Amino acid sequence: MPQARKSLHSKVFTLALLSGQAAFAQAGQAPARDLLTYPLGLIGESAALPTTPAGAFWNPSALVATGESAAKHPSGLSGAMLSTPSDIGLRATTFGATGAFRNYAWTLSLAHVTVPGIARTESDPLTVQANVPYYSTLASAALARRVQRAAFSVAIRTRRGAIDEVARTTGALDAGVTVSGLTRADIRFAASTLMGLAFGESDRPGVNAAADARLYARDSVTAVRAGAAVVATEAGPTERYLFASARAGAWEFRGGPVSTHAYGASNVRSRAALVVRHKAFTAGVVREGGPGGLPPSYQFVVSSSR
Repeated sequence: MPQARKSLHSKVFTLALLSGQAAFAQAGQAPARDLLTYPLGLIGESAALPTTPAGAFWNPSALVATGESAAKHPSGLSGAMLSTPSDIGLRATTFGATGAFRNYAWTLSLAHVTVPGIARTESDPLTVQANVPYYSTLASAALARRVQRAAFSVAIRTRRGAIDEVARTTGALDAGVTVSGLTRADIRFAASTLMGLAFGESDRPGVNAAADARLYARDSVTAVRAGAAVVATEAGPTERYLFASARAGAWEFRGGPVSTHAYGASNVRSRAALVVRHKAFTAGVVREGGPGGLPPSYQFVVSSSR
C-alpha cells in the first residue's frame, strides 16, 4: 500500500537498526538497546558528566563530585523531551529526581524511548494492522557519595525493550566514579557503566567516559571548559564527542563535533546547546545535526533545584 511504503521509506535509519536488533532479540537479549545510545536528558554535556537530574542516570556520581563545576546541593527535579525528524521518528521523555539522605545522594530516573508509526508492509505475514512496536523503557535508582575529591555511585536498573512481537525485561547493577577539582585547572575524570552487570534476561553493556578541564575563569559564573568523551555499547554504536562550554552569568553555551560508528557506517555531526539559569531553575535546548544529511533533532530540558 502507498501509505505503508511511504512510512517505511521515511524510517530508513530506524529500520537499519531494527535489522540488527532482531538478531539480538533472537539470541535471548532484551531488544531495543540501541535506543538508549541517544543523549537522553543531557543539555550538551557528556554522558559521564551530567548536570541535571534528568541526565543523572548516566553517572549519578557526577552530581555530587567536588570542584567548582559540581552541584553543591544535588536535590532537584528535571524532565527532558527529545524529538527527531520524521525520517528517524524517535521520541523520548526522561524524568529525574535527586535528593540527600545523610551522607549520600539518591537519584531516581525514568527514560522512555520509542519509534512510533512503523507501518507493516503488504508482504508482512501478520494480518494485524497495528504498527510495529519498537521501544525501550529504563528505570533507575542510585546512591552516590563524595569522598574528598572523588565521588562514587551504585545504581540498580530495570529495562524493558520491545520489537514487534518480542518484548523482554532485564535488570542490571551499574557503577560510576567522578574525580574532580584536580590542579588549578579543575581537571575532571569520570566513567560509568550502563546495563553493566545484567541479571534476568541478558543485555548489552555500555561504558561512558569523559575528561575536561577549565581553560579560563574570571569568577565562579564566568568560565570556559573543554574536554573529550566516549560512549560505547557492546556490539553497538560508539560515540566520540569533543566538547566545550562557555558560561557568562546566567547563560551558557555547550557543544562540539560528534562522531558515531555503528554497524560498519560512520557519521560526523554537530551538537550545540544553550542553557539559561534563573535562581533555582535551569532550562536548555539542544540541537543535534542529523546523520547523512537528515534534518536536526532537538531536546528540551527543564530543571529545578533547592
